[in-house]
Amino acid sequence: MRVGPGDSFLVLAAAGALAASRVLLRWAPGWTVRLAAAPGRPDMSRRPSAAGSTSGLVRAVERAGRRCPWRTTCLERAVALVLLLVIHRRAGRLAIGVARSGGALRAHAWVEADGSVILGGGAAAADVASLWPLTAPCNVD
Repeated sequence: MRVGPGDSFLVLAAAGALAASRVLLRWAPGWTVRLAAAPGRPDMSRRPSAAGSTSGLVRAVERAGRRCPWRTTCLERAVALVLLLVIHRRAGRLAIGVARSGGALRAHAWVEADGSVILGGGAAAADVASLWPLTAPCNVD
């Protein structure tokens, strides 16, 4: 698929958000997750940014995640998308789930919008149960 100038900008912004989420999760993990799931909202009296649709932001995070020089985790991708959604004044919720598999715990992070999973869905999200309600919306309509 050919990438246009607007898409290139979104992929570059997503790469920056992935780098920021990696640093924040490494140096202040609790603070970063609380911030990404915080009930505080951006100013929604302004219209959503025309620069990026929700699906365009999701594609940009997925594309940037595949091209990063490090292996991105589901939590890094989810936090990066939440950051972009807030910047572009779009709705979305960070969700974190945990499941016990044998004696080990497995965790997964994903982002939901309008009642459906927009990033990190599939079998991994279906296999984990929400550990605590970290599904606070990052903005409201």
